Amino acid sequence: MNRRALVHRRSRLGWAVSYLLCVRVGRLFPGKVIVPERIRDNRVPYYAALRKADEAWEGGNYDINDLGIYLAGLLQDQLRDAAAGK
Repeated sequence: MNRRALVHRRSRLGWAVSYLLCVRVGRLFPGKVIVPERIRDNRVPYYAALRKADEAWEGGNYDINDLGIYLAGLLQDQLRDAAAGK
């Protein structure tokens, strides 16, 4: 678990979401490359989704849809890779 928690300080949100999902299902998700590592490997879409959420918030709206879609895609990739033995 330490590796998962300390991947990178800038991916704390990704780690937090991953952790909350793991707590909810009662176990760690399989996969060698976990969500925070995937964020670290390509931060551009992560920052774009955060930026869009910030802009919505500044406009008086709560919209984290793009961020949710992005993180869900990363988790799907992690699980798909685990199922394929990667």
